[in-house]
Amino acid sequence: MLRKPFFLPSQQGDCFCLLSTPNAGTPIQGSVLIIPPFAEELNQSRRAVSLLSRDLTEQGYAVLMLDLFGTGDSAGDFEAATWSGWVHDTITAMTYLTDRFPVKLSLMGIRMGALLALEAIATCHLKPQQMVTWHPVWEGQQQLREFLRLLVAKNLASGQPQPSVSTLKQTLLQQGQLDVSGYTLSATLMHQMDQASAQHHTLSPGFPIQWIEATPTPLKPRSSKNQAAIDALTAQGAKVSFKQLETARPFLSTDSIEEHDALRALTLKAFS
Repeated sequence: MLRKPFFLPSQQGDCFCLLSTPNAGTPIQGSVLIIPPFAEELNQSRRAVSLLSRDLTEQGYAVLMLDLFGTGDSAGDFEAATWSGWVHDTITAMTYLTDRFPVKLSLMGIRMGALLALEAIATCHLKPQQMVTWHPVWEGQQQLREFLRLLVAKNLASGQPQPSVSTLKQTLLQQGQLDVSGYTLSATLMHQMDQASAQHHTLSPGFPIQWIEATPTPLKPRSSKNQAAIDALTAQGAKVSFKQLETARPFLSTDSIEEHDALRALTLKAFS
């Protein structure tokens, strides 16, 4: 396996990328772009995603791990990032892979990365053969609520007043930005994420989306929220396959770095 770190020029600034390819002489059977999750979830999932990249490369795929502008090792600060810029970063990375490797392209969206992938597919001429997702977030408002609740929980733990999520949004609009768990969220990014939704995009009929979740035992029935998302995606043209996997720990854990061997093994089957 060969690994090449580099910076990919994009609209807002250079994005750090790590390209993994099979050893010289090994046929490349496809390419995969991995679109990362939001804020600290990038760090929490980094180990498992890196191992997935290795696993896919060993199966003959060229894999590109992307850090969006203002995140990870890419240029810029988080507070300067925009949703539209992140969509552009995703399309730029898709273009890089399709120009370099004349093989079928797949997208791998981690949490919010799934929504970014969906918007990129719907707004550019490139047509991936499928999307695989881990615990996707299909509404920007959902990601924002979960993110702002981190600040609510912090205030609770320290005995400070607990503002509601709507109050925090109003404060952010008034101040122009808000610090949440070490990340400065801008009013521009909040507004654009508030508008981002899978329901705004039409896909090619039958476009495959493989949705995979790792759930602490015992497995729970598919939630009404997940079923509603599946119904919405189906109405937009997608063919959704939903799979759950029993695990001892949650997918994203704040107190340890997980490798998620079983989740990765199930994901490899989605690419076979």
